[in-house]
Amino acid sequence: MTLPLRDALIPKLRTAFPSMSMRIGGEDEALVVFPAKHAQVGDLRIQDEGDELTVIIGDITHRHFGSALTRAHPNEQAEDIATQVTDYLRQLFADEIEFYGYGSGGGARARSRTKRGLLSRLLLGWRTYVWSGPLEQ
Repeated sequence: MTLPLRDALIPKLRTAFPSMSMRIGGEDEALVVFPAKHAQVGDLRIQDEGDELTVIIGDITHRHFGSALTRAHPNEQAEDIATQVTDYLRQLFADEIEFYGYGSGGGARARSRTKRGLLSRLLLGWRTYVWSGPLEQ
C-alpha cells in the first residue's frame, strides 16, 4: 500500500529545518535531498518506498523508517513515519548520531565516547562520520 508520505514529510521538514537548503524531487527522483555539509559524507537523500521512507547518507549507510501503526489509517501511518524521520534528522544534523559503512552495509548509533569495536571496523570500514564530517580516528 502506498502511503501519502510526501504530504506528511515535506511540511515537517520545512518547519523543522527552515534555514537548511533542501531540494524536493519529482516523481522519479529522491523525495528530498539535503546537500552535503561535508564532501566526504555526501548528500542525504530521502526515498519514498511506498510504505516506508529510506534515509540514505552519501554512499556510507542508510536507514529504513516504517510505521508500527499497522491498523491505523494511512494518513496516521504517514504522519508517524514523517515524525520518526524528522526526529532522526534533528539528531543527525546536530552531530548526535555517528555512522559508518559502505552504502549497502553500514550502521549508525548515538554518538559515543567509545570507539566502535574491532569487528565492526573490519566489516564496515575504519572511518566513522557525523553529518559535519569524518571523526578523528
